[in-house]
Amino acid sequence: MKGLSNRAAPVARGRRLYEQLLKDKGIDLSPEVPIPRRSPYQPCLLSAAQERFWKLWRLKGGGELFHAVVLLRICGPLNIIALSQAFNEVIRRHEVLRSSFTGTDCPICNYRPAGVRLALSVVDLCHGVGADPEGEWQRLCEDETRRPFDLTQVPLLRATVIALKPAEQLVVLTLHQIVCDPSSKKLFVTELSQLYDAFSDGQASGLDELETHYGDLTMWQRSELEAGRLDHHQEYWTRVLGARRLMESKRSPWRPGSSVGACNFSVSEEVGDQIRNVSKARSVSASMIFVAAWHALLVRLFGDQQSEVGIVVANRSRRELQSMIGPMSDIMILRVDLNDNPTLAEVLGQVREGVLDALAHQGFPYEWAAVAAGGPPDRRGWIPRAMFEMDECVAEEGMFGGLQLSEEPLPRNVISSDLVLVIRQAGRMFNGTIEYNARLLGKDRMASMTAAYGKLIQVVTSDLDCRIMNLPPLLS
Repeated sequence: MKGLSNRAAPVARGRRLYEQLLKDKGIDLSPEVPIPRRSPYQPCLLSAAQERFWKLWRLKGGGELFHAVVLLRICGPLNIIALSQAFNEVIRRHEVLRSSFTGTDCPICNYRPAGVRLALSVVDLCHGVGADPEGEWQRLCEDETRRPFDLTQVPLLRATVIALKPAEQLVVLTLHQIVCDPSSKKLFVTELSQLYDAFSDGQASGLDELETHYGDLTMWQRSELEAGRLDHHQEYWTRVLGARRLMESKRSPWRPGSSVGACNFSVSEEVGDQIRNVSKARSVSASMIFVAAWHALLVRLFGDQQSEVGIVVANRSRRELQSMIGPMSDIMILRVDLNDNPTLAEVLGQVREGVLDALAHQGFPYEWAAVAAGGPPDRRGWIPRAMFEMDECVAEEGMFGGLQLSEEPLPRNVISSDLVLVIRQAGRMFNGTIEYNARLLGKDRMASMTAAYGKLIQVVTSDLDCRIMNLPPLLS
């Protein structure tokens, strides 16, 4: 038997990097006590993230707002039978993909037996699609990804294959975020590919069975809270959130379905190499460099000397969680003091220290921290106006039997903040997107802001001694 291949290694590599950085700072992570298993298929309470999604779904239905989508373009002879078998084996392996939800004041998650099946839909557009085949598949994808889920039914995912040509197809995977997060998408596609390869060759799965499931994590986390073993984490996050200004009075009300705009940019291979050089020389991650530049841009453009950014983190520090599908990603608040005109190196140092402090207190959900600090349980008014996400590519060379594979970009229909910087690594390059609330921010201004961020990244990687207020003009 075997586990996941090196395609799933980025989560583990990220853990090792941060473990080393924490150790360099004098913070030793406590030895991990294994998460205990509960009785198979035992109903359990929802995690903090699941409870938020459940309440919002009951309140508004949710629609496509809380959907996680993967769109793969695969060229070559795709084995539909093996693909269907692979989908159902992933569902069998992960309890959370066989879960449904019930209840009001005290909702519970019900885990169904392993017999839950996914019916793989196949749509043939090879013939008779009229004069606009491109528009036809895009319409189908939009309909498929926006169609709402009923959270009381299983499974809370669906998959469709759209045949474009005899040897070209799109695979559309849609999951509700109550069972999935960004890292889960990567894990799902990695397992799907490995199982597809095995089943196409007439072999058995070959993947190790999971020892810990999402329900085990949920019950263990709540027992840790009740026993007081998360008190030090709670105190840290209550202090962080209690010290920040509430955003509710300064921002427009949260309206699901708000118009979202997006501006894309690319970081060249040369600048990408410089980012890696700075990362090695300064003992920082690439994401810390992007966050430092994001802080610098925000203070230059908006003039707030106490810059605040919310960072989406995988929150998978425990080894059991690195091969587990489920909603585990969380938000950490990072505040940087830009008074006294610091250098870019000093800003990067503040980011590094802030990230490491926050990572040392992982494991206490943002929803719980917001409530402990006196805020609402649904995050509204407690999300910073600017966010940062490091997005992982789910499609890699060699997947699905070596067929030609690419991941198609999908714009989001809603964002929780006014500004979200999303960075994705692509070989030696980095691709980025600044998503924005189009009701509040204009397209031309955001295009200028995106170009300014591209200039700033080059300065950060070439002149860390430059002071914030001495940066060259950023907006044209």
